[in-house]
Amino acid sequence: MAWLVVGCPRSEPGSGPVAHHTSVPLRSGHAMPQVRQRRPSTIGRVAGGERHLPWWWTPHGGATIDEIETRTLEEQDTAVVRSRLDASELTSWLSGVYGTLTLHLQRIGVPVIGQPFVRYHERGRHLDVEAGLPTAERITPKDEVKLSSLPGGTVATIWHHGAPEEADRAFEALETWMQQRGVEPLGAPWAVHHIDPTALPERGSWKTELIWPFRE
Repeated sequence: MAWLVVGCPRSEPGSGPVAHHTSVPLRSGHAMPQVRQRRPSTIGRVAGGERHLPWWWTPHGGATIDEIETRTLEEQDTAVVRSRLDASELTSWLSGVYGTLTLHLQRIGVPVIGQPFVRYHERGRHLDVEAGLPTAERITPKDEVKLSSLPGGTVATIWHHGAPEEADRAFEALETWMQQRGVEPLGAPWAVHHIDPTALPERGSWKTELIWPFRE
């Protein structure tokens, strides 16, 4: 087996990017991965972060996932709608809920300070999820729109490119990474959708950052 030394840029306080080199196995028949700059989180302020071993494959249906990273987030107030539904209904449900939340927050004058997200309390064929928007202040619940929050702390993240219901392999990659490192997942993971919540893209064009808190 051949080995590839990957230089991963990493920002240090008060300095520009520096190279952090990691040796990873290069399997026969696999193309050489490209090193990318770490993307900033849009849910909570980032207190620190580190790049880890990348995962490179195409799960199915043309969807792809990128490398796993860690960072530290602060707790974030949110406005959410929660529901139980089949996984196949997720994308169409989100298209309505994100519009409902956007209009509600505009009416009450509460600014949205980040990207829309969906948090997975149960995953599989049947979902228990809350879709939400990060807010500049705590809201007063009304009808189906509820007050919630995303937790702070250390998280593992991975990027998924494709329809929301095709993200299972990305979640599995995070679970495998945590098992291999011997860390404990904390609470329900969530997916941050880097889209315009009022004009959703085609199913295969969603760009999503999956986030899962953990404890060493």
